[in-house]
Amino acid sequence: MMKDFVLFSVLVVLLATLSGCAQIAQGAVATTATPADPADLAEAYTIDITADDFVDVVDNPWFPLIPGTQWVYEAELEDGEIERIELEILHETHEVNGVSATILHDSVFVDGELVEETFDWYAQDKDGNVWYLGEDVDNYEIGVPDKVTLVSIHLVYNGVR
Repeated sequence: MMKDFVLFSVLVVLLATLSGCAQIAQGAVATTATPADPADLAEAYTIDITADDFVDVVDNPWFPLIPGTQWVYEAELEDGEIERIELEILHETHEVNGVSATILHDSVFVDGELVEETFDWYAQDKDGNVWYLGEDVDNYEIGVPDKVTLVSIHLVYNGVR
C-alpha cells in the first residue's frame, strides 16, 4: 500500500513538472523581474530610522545579544596557521542615528597575532527585528591598524536570512 502511494506521489510530481515544461515549449514565456535602475534601487531601499521604534536590548531568540556573553572559535587554516575568533557582547552601547546599539566586539587572531578587531553595532526594533547598523574595523598589518568604518543598515529579522 505504501509503495503504491509513493509511486503515485512521484508520478504526480513528474506530470506537474512535464506539464509546466510543455507550456513553456508551446510558447509560454517564463518571466523574471528585470533589474531596476540603480537610482530606483537606492530610493526603494532608503530606510527611515526612528529611535522611538527601537528597544534597549537585543533579546531576539534567534540572535540574542546579552551583554557579557562571550564565544571563542578556533580552527586550523589551510596553511596550518591557527585562527582564533573571540566574540563578546559589550555592556557599552554606541549611538547610530539616535538609536542606542548593542556592541559585538570581534577580535581575530592568527597564530596569536591580532589581525582584525571589529565593533559591530546591532539594535532591535519594537517588533523584535534585529538590525545591523554598521561597524568600526581595525585591520592589522605587522601590528599597525588600518582603520575602516562602515555605517550601513541591513535588516536581520525574526527568521533566518
